[in-house]
Amino acid sequence: MASARTLPFRVACPFARSLRRPLSTTQCIRNDTASPLPPTAAAPPSSSRQSPPHDALAEAQEHPVLNIIIKALTDARVVGGRITKPPPAPPSSPFAPASMSQMLFPGPSSPSSKFGASPLPLPPIPSRQLLTQPEGYFYIHVVALTRNCLITICDNKHNPVVAMSAGKLGIKHSRRMAPEAAFSTTIAAFDKFAQKGFDAKEIELVFKGFGKARTGFMMALESQQGEPIRSKVVRLTDATPLQIGRITAPRPKRR
Repeated sequence: MASARTLPFRVACPFARSLRRPLSTTQCIRNDTASPLPPTAAAPPSSSRQSPPHDALAEAQEHPVLNIIIKALTDARVVGGRITKPPPAPPSSPFAPASMSQMLFPGPSSPSSKFGASPLPLPPIPSRQLLTQPEGYFYIHVVALTRNCLITICDNKHNPVVAMSAGKLGIKHSRRMAPEAAFSTTIAAFDKFAQKGFDAKEIELVFKGFGKARTGFMMALESQQGEPIRSKVVRLTDATPLQIGRITAPRPKRR
């Protein structure tokens, strides 16, 4: 049944090409036999043969059969070389999407509104900003690595103002893992912070990691050079990440 419906559309393409074929390529076969009609109704001689009024059948727009075929071809749609029916037009919907500014939210006042309450403005979008401390609050981040000590001093908005490491002091290789390297790095960071002239009122210490570098920092903080910093410490924070449920180490070999 489906093939019978698509058959007229399959025939339409080759038929349309034949309509545009010029008529001058056809040949006229003459009949030289005597005509049974009376002499008055006989055909005109071959010398007075008239040329067709159109070069091709497609130019004769007034032809009734051609008008039907042209209407069928314009209503059809060619997809992938095959003529298919045109897709139906989407139904027109009276509804249109509304923006957030056009929506009304109920309010406690003006009960004579359309929805029984007056519209309220949209609530502001909360900003994801870091919690900042008041002016004069500083953070000292101490990162104790296996073979290095990193010290960063930040202001109340968590912006770094001083950064120091054992490598900046010229300590190389395995000497950076000693507590003395962390001690020298801490004293250099405190001196650089004092030279910049920051007015520190409260200081928070943030530790990350364990080892000799952490021990060297505590030694420098308890020394005489660390007295200006130690007197302003108000909080200690340990930010060392702890792994829970990690893969256990393999058993040692039995000998």
